[in-house]
Amino acid sequence: MIFKNLCPRLLISITVFSLIVCCLSACKESPSVIEARKNSLIYAQSEEPSSLDSARAGDVPSSVVIFNIYESLLKFKEGTLEMVPNLAKSWKESEDHLSYDFKLREDVEFHDGTKFDAEAVKFNIERQLELNRDEDMPYAVAVYGVVKDVEVLDRYSVRLNLKEVCSYFLKSMAMDIGAFMASPEAIKKSKNNDITKNPVGTGPYKYLEWKRGQNIRLVRNEKYWGEKAQVKNLFFKFIKDASSRVVALLSGEVDIIEKVDVDSAERIKSEGKAQLCLSDVLGTHYMAFNTQRAPFNNKEARHAVCQCINTEELVRTVCRGYAKRALSLLPELIPGHNKNVKYPSYDQDAAKAALGALGLKKIKILSLSSIGTFGSDQQWAEAVQSYLQKVGVESEIEACDLKTYRDKLSTERDFDLCFYRWISDNGDADNFLQILSKDNPELNFSRYESDRFEEILNTGKSTPYGPERDASYVKAEKLLSEDIPLLPLFYNKEISALAHGVKNFILNPTGTIKFALISKI
Repeated sequence: MIFKNLCPRLLISITVFSLIVCCLSACKESPSVIEARKNSLIYAQSEEPSSLDSARAGDVPSSVVIFNIYESLLKFKEGTLEMVPNLAKSWKESEDHLSYDFKLREDVEFHDGTKFDAEAVKFNIERQLELNRDEDMPYAVAVYGVVKDVEVLDRYSVRLNLKEVCSYFLKSMAMDIGAFMASPEAIKKSKNNDITKNPVGTGPYKYLEWKRGQNIRLVRNEKYWGEKAQVKNLFFKFIKDASSRVVALLSGEVDIIEKVDVDSAERIKSEGKAQLCLSDVLGTHYMAFNTQRAPFNNKEARHAVCQCINTEELVRTVCRGYAKRALSLLPELIPGHNKNVKYPSYDQDAAKAALGALGLKKIKILSLSSIGTFGSDQQWAEAVQSYLQKVGVESEIEACDLKTYRDKLSTERDFDLCFYRWISDNGDADNFLQILSKDNPELNFSRYESDRFEEILNTGKSTPYGPERDASYVKAEKLLSEDIPLLPLFYNKEISALAHGVKNFILNPTGTIKFALISKI
């Protein structure tokens, strides 16, 4: 679209979003276009969200967006795991640890004008629990599964009664996903009880539009109860290819890009045309075995495959010093991390002999196709494929987009090996290790089943924070290293890149970003 021949009056009538489109094209920037760009922030992400319904979203691409639309009762202070008030201004735990009273803020409205109050909290929690009985809702269990019932004490006071003692319950209420409050009115008006097409929260940004395959547009909530967003317009632009995201940043098409791969990081660093941001996230990248399907229902086969993979060499080659090899599943900063566990050591000859004796000839590897900070899962799968070939085992690799990948992992389960990463939602060991619980089939891709493991998790869940609780998870990690439902690969880091005018970018340890804090010069 060319604007240079239009009259000034018509130019003034053009919307902010049209101006942005113009800015992203080859047109000459007018002062109005420059102002529009200054008041807009464009974030390029590799995958499109699966849902914008706060009760249904269970993936990182979705959480990055909805974290700025919705809010929870508690939250983690930006850049930390310190729990602070949010929609609840205070809380109190009962002496028997089975009830929590929350005092709610009285100055909060949902984006549709509905008042946020105790009834809204009760409605949201009961909706999550009801949905969990009928639909794919892994996060309802993670956040509210321990809730017995919800009592409205007065308009701005609510009590959550638990079925059993749960030491990490408050941390769950601060999670970046699953704990959000949505407008009851919007939910009641929605089709099929799904507000993906009309997400209404209380957050600093309001939803405007989702152009499938292109972008999502949010706009500043001018009636926000807290400090208003620094930048008026927020775009989430979907650019699957990693190198294309870098080009978009360096050309000025976008302001921030995620999942900068290590090659691009070196290029950006040397050219000096953008800022690099290396962030710690509480996550681990791992390879999982399908333990309910031959040959990997046999622990000897799992042990032998681990022996054929030179994990230290693999991580050093792919991550190139930007990330650290994982020796256990729990990241080092999470209490309960066991630094003394021993997964099978690299021994190619022993692996070849064991796999030959087992008669293992061919396996199927499932991987994610999109590029991340440290390559794509497909690249990791190809590396593992190479190691397997050296010991006489052939493998077929099936690479998929995120939605297809999750469907195949949780529903079809037609694979022997897969790759996944888990980023802690609340910095608690239980939240991390629960992904291997038999009661969590949507995330237990290994289909691991161990009564001893479940017993350890239950002990940790009911034990107050401290050394005794941490000891439970040390035991859990030791058991995993013996049963080998998975092989830890590396602890996650995230490399982002920002235009030079972007300030106050903070990637939370749990992987989300509060875009309202970001400003542009």
